[in-house]
Amino acid sequence: AHRLYGDLLFESGRIDSAFSEYRRADGLSETPGQHRLFGIERAIETKKFPTARTEAMAFLKAYPKHAELFRVNLALARAELALGNPGPAVGMLKSLASQFTVETERFRVLYEIAEIYRRATPEKDSARAYFMTITASPTRAPERTASWLRLGELAIYEGNLPEAESAF
Repeated sequence: AHRLYGDLLFESGRIDSAFSEYRRADGLSETPGQHRLFGIERAIETKKFPTARTEAMAFLKAYPKHAELFRVNLALARAELALGNPGPAVGMLKSLASQFTVETERFRVLYEIAEIYRRATPEKDSARAYFMTITASPTRAPERTASWLRLGELAIYEGNLPEAESAF
């Protein structure tokens, strides 16, 4: 009921009250944090980036070992990026990537970093380096195929058609 009420408050524009209900729902839940995570991701979807940033930072303090740290950190990085802060977004994701030992999980983060460089900064060489790190692995992660496509797009953007053909 608290989650539903929080959703109704969110939809009516009472975001702070919604998060109070999400916290209350988490306190009663067998899986604490899930309701706040929903609210954070909803804040990103609805472009409430300052709220998403504030709530994600509070989430990380409250649940430093939560199973969904990737999703929360990704939401926080997206909020920072939307607020015009690509540097902190990349820094957070680099820190997150260093924590993963499973390569496929690490690739999800590296791909996000590469995308930030590609879309939000003039540092296309940095984007290329991250995409190449992913493509160099024999692991068959979905990000590997997407990275090849992005490398081809970067080559087209630079007018290097032979490199684009090779990537594609």
